[in-house]
Parts: sequence; structure tokens; C-alpha cells
Amino acid sequence: MPETIRLTLPLPPSINRLWRSGRGRTYRSAEYSAWRNEAIWAIKSQARGQSIDGAYIIDVAFQRPDRRRRDLDNLLKALSDALVDAGVLADDCDAQEIHLCWRGEGRSCEVTLASAS
Repeated sequence: MPETIRLTLPLPPSINRLWRSGRGRTYRSAEYSAWRNEAIWAIKSQARGQSIDGAYIIDVAFQRPDRRRRDLDNLLKALSDALVDAGVLADDCDAQEIHLCWRGEGRSCEVTLASAS
């Protein structure tokens, strides 16, 4: 088990932009699907088989893409789900500490994961 895993990922879409509904069903938005595919590929290529099983601490520094007002916590859900889907985390409910911040301008985020046990 690694001490820490560091990843640079594309900026996730806001939780408000993840899902769409129509014709009696709910489905992933095109934006979310495209981001998810790119993020999972990036996670797997950077983590190289490393994973954290059990309790973990996540620290994320998001870049601001523009000057619009945004809720920082709305970016975490898609990121957490991608980390699980890529196999780096067993379950996102195992988060013991979550640290989020804005840092710089751009369209990416720096993620640091550490075992909490």
C-alpha cells in the first residue's frame, strides 16, 4: 500500500452538470461522460496500479477556470466517483478527512490521497 498517491487531473464538472433526464430516465450528461473517460484514463496511467484500501485522506487543489462564482464542494462528487471507478479507492465512503481549496487559474486539479490508518 503506498504512503501517498499524487495525481493531476482535468477539472471535474460541477455536480449540477453530471446528470440529465428525459424520456423517463436519468443518464450521464455528455460533458460528464467525456470528463469521466478522460479522468479514469489519467488516474490509471498516473497511479500505475497503486491503491488505497480502507480509510483515506483526500486533499484537492482545484484551479479556477474563470472568474464566475462556483461552489468548491460541487466538484468533489465526480472526482471521488472516478477515483473509485479507476480502482484507486475501494469506496468513497471511506474518506476520513477532505481538504479542498482553490489554487491558481486553469482547468485541472492536483489530488493527493493518503491512507488514514
